[in-house]
Amino acid sequence: MSAMHRGLFGVLAAAAILLAAACDEGNDYAIGMELVSPVDQDPFQGLSKLVFTVADANDAESQDVLEYNPSEGFSSLDVSLDLDYYAEFVAEAKGLGVEGETVACGRTPRITASLYDGASFAVWFSRPATIARPPFALDRPRAGLRLAMPNEADVVIVGGEARDKDGAPHDTVPAVGYLSPPTLTMDLLKRGEDTVVVGAGLVGCAAAVLDSQSVLAVGGYARSGEQTTWQKTPLVLSSADEEIVTAVELGVAFTPRVGHQAVSLGEALAVLVCGGEDERNQALDDCVRIDAGARKLTRAEPLIAPRAGHTQTALFDDDLNPVGVLVAGGQQTADAPFAEWRSGDDGASIPLDVEAAPALVGHAAVALDDGRVLIAGGRFGGAPTDRCWIFDSLCADGSCDAFGKPHACLTTPRSGHTLTAVTSKTLVACGGEGPEGSALADCEVLEDRGDEARFVVALPMTRARTGHDAIRLPDGTLLIAGGFNEAEGALDAVDILNPGRDWP
Repeated sequence: MSAMHRGLFGVLAAAAILLAAACDEGNDYAIGMELVSPVDQDPFQGLSKLVFTVADANDAESQDVLEYNPSEGFSSLDVSLDLDYYAEFVAEAKGLGVEGETVACGRTPRITASLYDGASFAVWFSRPATIARPPFALDRPRAGLRLAMPNEADVVIVGGEARDKDGAPHDTVPAVGYLSPPTLTMDLLKRGEDTVVVGAGLVGCAAAVLDSQSVLAVGGYARSGEQTTWQKTPLVLSSADEEIVTAVELGVAFTPRVGHQAVSLGEALAVLVCGGEDERNQALDDCVRIDAGARKLTRAEPLIAPRAGHTQTALFDDDLNPVGVLVAGGQQTADAPFAEWRSGDDGASIPLDVEAAPALVGHAAVALDDGRVLIAGGRFGGAPTDRCWIFDSLCADGSCDAFGKPHACLTTPRSGHTLTAVTSKTLVACGGEGPEGSALADCEVLEDRGDEARFVVALPMTRARTGHDAIRLPDGTLLIAGGFNEAEGALDAVDILNPGRDWP
């Protein structure tokens, strides 16, 4: 088995790292491990030693370690590692400097040996606490794209549009993109020899995981030349061989929309879609639910008030049963509450107000531990804010203050950014628009401190971007894709953030 380092600096090494794994049934597997390095960063500079660790995924005490310290440097690797009874394992590569400090690192999620017999998996190998550009990009520039990961082996890339530098939109992107996290390869989703397409494309849609093989894309519209077509039927993008894209059976009338949200309801194998704006720019209050098994829409309890551009965050118990959904902010009527809490997977809403808080749009939200939600940034009265709010679902019944006090958690006020949890206590806010109205070129790392989120460090991206999306990959890195900025227009560029350690 041989594995190649990919990337500008990856040509330094032709690695032959043999992982011979024998499972309990006595099967022997020859598996390759490929170190994928950035094109804008040399993770091998300053290295004096490479350490490979492969641990049994079901027994952390059982592991094999190989140290590689060549006198001629890292121009080539020829090493092997014999592993016994590792049916499932986690591999880590760590580059150490002369003082034993970590110069570069990377790790895998859980690897099932039988799935990679005669093949290779990849490790993103870069400097810790940095954002770098991998040796792949989107198939084409996409602003307003959506990312969804139905399982640890698939990231589905839906929609987006081309844009000029001045932001003027062009045709939407019909092809569905695909990233394989285990191999760090990006391509178009195909069925046989045919590329999977969604009509003439989609922008302004919402995407959510329906089950381990399917992603729901709902709402939005397609643009081709001067023609705009609203998407009237929710779509299921499935990895099943029989059918890749299918229309959902409409059990109730569905209004085409943008500015809505769709959220997966975990083990309930359902998606809840609420709010948005219709073709007449009227805010909507309706909610619908689609179940994975029936592939059918049913009516859910409506919102307390119409809203569009809101966030929608689901919380779960330890058994992954839905506890409720927080709907917050958005364009709404003057008498609408700041937020509403939907108890259960589609129950009636409880209004939640925040003192002296005007309508909030362009914000981002993410679920925290212990039934809480962090809301960060957005726009108040047209100006970006640095404020954050933490919602506690235990207080939704009015027994305590559900939102606590707003606090400044961002160093740069921003709206239209992404907000992603990369560890249980570490959140990352990336890009968006700043106070001057331009796309921002950094990510801010925040720490969850219980009653507030605290700024830790800012990390530069390789591109300024807004209208992008971000998703945590199974290895703990953060993929940041697409978007738009005023210097380049729509982007095909991809960045990967390597935490490398738990902040702070």
